[in-house]
Amino acid sequence: MEKKMTLGDSKDFLELIVQGEGVDLSDLRRGTEFVDKQASQGKVNLVLLDFARVTFDLQTADPFNLVRLYEYNMPSFSHLSIALLVNVEGLEVAQYWEELCAQRGYRTKVFTDREAAGLWLRSIGISGS
Repeated sequence: MEKKMTLGDSKDFLELIVQGEGVDLSDLRRGTEFVDKQASQGKVNLVLLDFARVTFDLQTADPFNLVRLYEYNMPSFSHLSIALLVNVEGLEVAQYWEELCAQRGYRTKVFTDREAAGLWLRSIGISGS
């Protein structure tokens, strides 16, 4: 399956849908740069990253390197709330990423259910916190 990124049609948050096999750090970086561009232009503060139709090809250090990228190159990420939707196979690496993000002060949450991810983002949008 070819790797591709598309935008979802949510009116409440930015939704980036990623599909494909062998998604690696360079693919994640490309998606991250897109989200950063939207955030730095003030267009978004709530993000749903849909990786439910992805198989990852990541090294153990890749989630750490991705979080370091946010810290050093993407200050807009500190203002975002990010829901990450993954399949069961991607859950372990996603939870590691979530833990690293929390340690660095980023607001992220991992989900395997799309509806729950959307509800979490909407609750943040309503509360403004």
